[in-house]
Amino acid sequence: MSDAPAFVRRRPVAIAFYTVAALAAVFEIGVLWLALNPNPHPDYRAYYIDKTTTCLNQPRVGPYVLGDTISFTSENYGPGKEMRVCGWEGPAGDGTHAVGTTSRLRLGFEAEQAPLLLSLEITAVDKGPSASQRVVLYGNGIRFGLVEIAKGTTQTVEAVVPREVLDANPGVLDLTFGYADAFRVNPGDSEGRMRSIKLKSLRLGPMA
Repeated sequence: MSDAPAFVRRRPVAIAFYTVAALAAVFEIGVLWLALNPNPHPDYRAYYIDKTTTCLNQPRVGPYVLGDTISFTSENYGPGKEMRVCGWEGPAGDGTHAVGTTSRLRLGFEAEQAPLLLSLEITAVDKGPSASQRVVLYGNGIRFGLVEIAKGTTQTVEAVVPREVLDANPGVLDLTFGYADAFRVNPGDSEGRMRSIKLKSLRLGPMA
């Protein structure tokens, strides 16, 4: 049996207890400080805090060869999956469904002299209060086009991607679709479940 006094034998246990308590207190203070002084990544803030977008940005770039036509239907689907950043669901036989108020694709390709021509085959869903679906196009954060598709129809639409868009991020087109006429299928649906279009195919290439 040890001849050390009891308070001496208990000292290591007490030190360990107070150390753990102090670390827990520091952690709680840190959590409280972050809650009162948040400084998240802008994409995180926009999606989770400010709720200014229904499309959470992901660090994804799909390889693309200029001039290729990419399918977003279930037939021949594959390359399109790598380009999808957020705001999409599917694909189904009739295309990849947009969900929410915005969707994004990101294409990586060998830099090409601008401008380029973007061709999209799009179906506007056959429901909703609007007679058509307007789709605003942004490239690398710059608005460059507006297309309109009549409700329940499939159309091939084109937009010129200007030099300023391509120069903003050479070799990459971060393509954002904004849905001005997106709607809730059911009254209880969130903005992140709103419907608008189905994307069937995409082609990006030099001007003819």
